[in-house]
Amino acid sequence: MSRNAGSFKITLSTQAIRDRGRVAHLAVWAAVALGLSLLATGIYFAAVSLLRRLLHTSATADDPILVALFVLTLIFFLGPARGRLRAIPERAFWSEELDYQLLLQDYGRELTAAPLATERILDMLLDRCETALHPERAIVALQDPLLDIYSVYKQIGAPLLPEVPTEFGADDELPRRLAAIRTEHPKDSQALYLSPDTDMGQPSNLSPEEKGGSSAFPQELFVPLNGTKQLIGWITLGAKRSGESYHDNDLVFLTTLANQTAIALENARLLEAAERRALQFASLNQVSRTVNQTLDLETVLQLVMEKSLELLDAEAGSLLLADDDAESLTFKVVLGPVGGQLRGAQVAIGSGSIVGTVAHERRSLIVNDVRTDPRWNTSFDQSTEFVTRNLICVPMVSHDRLVGVIEAVNKRDSKIFSEEDTELLSSFAAQAAIALENARLFTMTDQALAERVQELHTMQFIDRQLNSTLVDFARVMDLTLEHAMDAVDASSGVVGMMDNEGIGLYLLAQRGMPTEYARYHDVAWPIEKGIIGRVARTGQPVIVDDVQKDPDFVAATAVTRSQMNVPILYQDQVRAVISLESAHPAAFSQPDLDFITRLADHAAIAIENARLYHQAQAANQAKTEFMSVASHELKIPMTSIKGYAKLLSLGTGGEITERQKEFLEIISTNVDRMDRLVADLLDVSRIEAGRLHLEMGRVDLREVIETVIQSVKGQIEAKHLNLELNIPSTLPPVWGDHGRLIQILTNLISNAYKYTPSGGQIYIAANGHTDAISPNSVAISVRDTGVGISTEDQHKLFTKFFRADDPRVRDVPGTGLGLSITKSLIETHGGEIWCQSESGQGTTFTFTLPIAPQNKA
Repeated sequence: MSRNAGSFKITLSTQAIRDRGRVAHLAVWAAVALGLSLLATGIYFAAVSLLRRLLHTSATADDPILVALFVLTLIFFLGPARGRLRAIPERAFWSEELDYQLLLQDYGRELTAAPLATERILDMLLDRCETALHPERAIVALQDPLLDIYSVYKQIGAPLLPEVPTEFGADDELPRRLAAIRTEHPKDSQALYLSPDTDMGQPSNLSPEEKGGSSAFPQELFVPLNGTKQLIGWITLGAKRSGESYHDNDLVFLTTLANQTAIALENARLLEAAERRALQFASLNQVSRTVNQTLDLETVLQLVMEKSLELLDAEAGSLLLADDDAESLTFKVVLGPVGGQLRGAQVAIGSGSIVGTVAHERRSLIVNDVRTDPRWNTSFDQSTEFVTRNLICVPMVSHDRLVGVIEAVNKRDSKIFSEEDTELLSSFAAQAAIALENARLFTMTDQALAERVQELHTMQFIDRQLNSTLVDFARVMDLTLEHAMDAVDASSGVVGMMDNEGIGLYLLAQRGMPTEYARYHDVAWPIEKGIIGRVARTGQPVIVDDVQKDPDFVAATAVTRSQMNVPILYQDQVRAVISLESAHPAAFSQPDLDFITRLADHAAIAIENARLYHQAQAANQAKTEFMSVASHELKIPMTSIKGYAKLLSLGTGGEITERQKEFLEIISTNVDRMDRLVADLLDVSRIEAGRLHLEMGRVDLREVIETVIQSVKGQIEAKHLNLELNIPSTLPPVWGDHGRLIQILTNLISNAYKYTPSGGQIYIAANGHTDAISPNSVAISVRDTGVGISTEDQHKLFTKFFRADDPRVRDVPGTGLGLSITKSLIETHGGEIWCQSESGQGTTFTFTLPIAPQNKA
């Protein structure tokens, strides 16, 4: 069957091929059956005759055992050679259909055995064509989906003439004719036989290039490679080297071969696309991990560009960053042969260049022939000897802010950039934008953190200075003003302290102010006056960029142009105001105000602490003076009371009764208690006033302990307490005041017997070989089995006038001054004291005293 299409003669005759194939098969099988029958019969009778002679038997040809053995032998030896035996008569009868089937089966197995690349599939295709048909040349043309053209992809045999076109557009006559075969003749052999020498002549609708190409093919056979949706290419075979024409079996073979190849090529393309996509995802994943794992901007941007060029198969590329004002782009990363010359160069945004246009319009752009684009600047190519053919640019945008532009230059192998490349490069641009944004935020955060840390260090330094000068209220004010002026580079300033009535400010700290302002140190500045007064009234900080425009401004110096006032608040009350001035307009910023506000918060605490400290010092001084005066005043009447009671008890005033003697003893005992109380009060006042005098010398501690034991022996025996001493004879002398050491031990031992029930135990020990905490000291311990002290009360134990809430303690008379005085006396000696106790388990007091030096008497 044939179809006239212009000057092309198309042969489509599958039915004739099928008819002739049946006849050929019958003939082949008849010949094979006859030949094999004759051959088997001859071999069988020869074998029977040979057995008779060898075995000297009378075996007959119809012996079933011999027949069975012979059949098995034929199956074993002749089975594998059946195909070869059948091929011999087929070739003898000029029938190659079975050979084609074997080739196709073998070809199909190879195609499906494993995923194959396009190159390998085409090599196999051309090899099958050469093996089966022996053409002068074999050419495979494939479609480039990006360019929508068909071009020669692979060939064997005689080369094409130079004038033969190797590229065809999708709308050219040849691709259209090949594509039409599938739709117009779906049930026939799909092949186009082009013979320009036929009497039909050249078609009038062929392009000049096609006319030249067709005339160069003396006798060519075109078999389409039909994909599932469109023509993906074709196979072109030249004339057979034997000079024979292509017959119908050849067409069936080629059509089937082409169909198998088309399926394999589509699968290969899908596989290659999947692998390419997987590689893209892997690269994107690697870039994404790097973006998330590092804040090293250079590393991330370098990786982004390397992966972009690798996946786009581009020769060179650049990453340009926009400046803060979005006015220009700077080449930050440049890969390619001229990277060193281009790095650091700048391009204006919206300047008419390609990258400038992309940055200005914030949309991707592909230019596959820069020679046709007037925006391309050829001067750089000329200066670097680098030839730019095509390029692709995508913008980097983060949170609606232009970050930069990524461009890739020159597809390798003369290919062009596609929309798929745009999507891929846009993904990398997004990763680069994230990296830049992360780096920007990190830098901002790092800077803010550094500033905050610096501020904290400054505040810590200021706090140390302020807190170290609590005894000097004026110094606190001066330090506050000094640090405030240094922080904002102010030229002058004051700190005004609110008076008790809240109607004025005492300008206690001044810097750079006129000398006449010194009078406001003692005379209050009215809060109705000036900007500083307004802030004192409202409690709101204020920055005045131009003081001449503020109606409340009162000029202190002629050069003042801007002012900042910040209140110092404590418990929402204005305690003071910091007022800073500058000779420059708008010299103070919001960060300056924030810093001074935080400084004011710190100063408020320091100022309040200084004020409270001075009040406490004044109250403590008044208390000390009162105790000193009261103690001295009480001494006189107590001495008189004690003296007259003694005279009465001796009968100086006349004979007294036993009852009267008892009363006089009570009076004497209470006077003694009052005397001890007065003595304690005097000691407290002397300690607080720093007037406690010690007569230091070498003291035998054993003698001190024995003296104290003798003085309290009666009280200990009265409560039936067991006293145990552990005082080594080698105890070294200590350096201290003999009388005060007796007072220390008396206080501790008296506490022991006061708070220990009858039948308890008191244990006193001394050790001259203490641990590493006090290597040059003697440690003395007083332990009892008394009521003990709770953990909570132990923290208050050495506080003046403290007495525990335990009724067993409250029932014992005492002032709560003994342990406080004892601790002060021990520390004045250079020792220390501590307590170990549990409620109901007794108490142990341990204190240390320094060993007397050998060179001191």
